[in-house]
Amino acid sequence: MEELLRLAREDAEAYDGVVAARRLPNDTDAENAARAKRLSEANRRAAQVPLRTARAAAGLLETVPELAEKGNPNAASDSGAAALLLEAAVQAALLNVAINLKGLPDSEAVDPMRREMETLQVDSERLRDRVLQIVRKTL
Repeated sequence: MEELLRLAREDAEAYDGVVAARRLPNDTDAENAARAKRLSEANRRAAQVPLRTARAAAGLLETVPELAEKGNPNAASDSGAAALLLEAAVQAALLNVAINLKGLPDSEAVDPMRREMETLQVDSERLRDRVLQIVRKTL
């Protein structure tokens, strides 16, 4: 919980960095270049933070199938709810990554993030489905 709260604060700070970079003057070529550089750096951070959030939520989601299998059958619905909420957290964080990747011109940075995003999305959907299958057998 502490890690996710810290990431939420970092995400807000990263967004503030993007807003601040957008407000920089761009009247001259030098100002425009400085603004573009700051904006790229801010967008990179604004993409990295929610990617870390998606990783954290996915890490928690990985623990839920075992909980659903071995946990108290009377709390099976709680395991299902946890899987749904964690998968939603992964997907929501990935949406934030995607929107910020649009502001990065560097494909060397973008491509690995996109590949990781795809893996996190597929894995989280698979884990959610696995948990729901376990839970439905219990109900």
